[in-house]
Amino acid sequence: MITSSNIIRALRRRIGKELQKTLKVRKIIQIPFRLYIIMQNAEHGSILDLIHKQKRIPESRACSIFNQIIAAVEYCHSQGVVHRDIKCENILFDSNYTVKLIDFGFAKSMNPVLKTAGEEKLEALIAQKSPSKAKKENSNLSETYCGSYAYASPEILRGVPYDPFASDIWAMGCVLYTMVHGRLPFDDRHLGKLIKQVQAPISFPTAVVTSTEFKICCRKIFVPAKDRVSIVDLKKDPWVMTKYLEYERVVIQRQSQSVK
Repeated sequence: MITSSNIIRALRRRIGKELQKTLKVRKIIQIPFRLYIIMQNAEHGSILDLIHKQKRIPESRACSIFNQIIAAVEYCHSQGVVHRDIKCENILFDSNYTVKLIDFGFAKSMNPVLKTAGEEKLEALIAQKSPSKAKKENSNLSETYCGSYAYASPEILRGVPYDPFASDIWAMGCVLYTMVHGRLPFDDRHLGKLIKQVQAPISFPTAVVTSTEFKICCRKIFVPAKDRVSIVDLKKDPWVMTKYLEYERVVIQRQSQSVK
């Protein structure tokens, strides 16, 4: 039987595991017909707010932010959790401009669930009678459409079973592109046009001058899922590594000058 207390306990476990490196949960309050989750305040708003203020974010700073996004998503993935709704609105800044990943409403745990002996016997029976159904249930692919059109990978838009880990990386690429260019990489106003755009090579507007290394990094992300860069290899990308160090040097220099 599913009770409200069971839901509370499940929420505490889920939030505790998924948000250790993202936004902190201060308290969960239950009243009749309502559940309130009180979370850490993000004083500096979202990435989208920052883009609205600055029009676009310089490559070096965007890279510093992107490194933090990589760290947050990598942590979730290492716990077997996929976010499935990564977008500029769901990435906030605390008082120190530390990135905080929020909104795990579409998140899913891909870790195998411990089953009782009875459940294992039932699964074995299903496998005997319907092998295709058993294979589908044991798959690590997702079939549920999640997130926003503008950040959705081609495989999600096509409505086929997809690797949610790879789709998270696609959405991260959309966030990165939007930070640097001040606009989304794909036009989500017409679904048919959007599907064609995401299947074509990524293009870059000439109005904004960006480095070759940045474009190469984006091209590793905006490709079919089978060829898409993994999060481990994304951390090692030359642009991700060098631009991050460049930004950190500038920050250190400013800090030393302010001390003087």
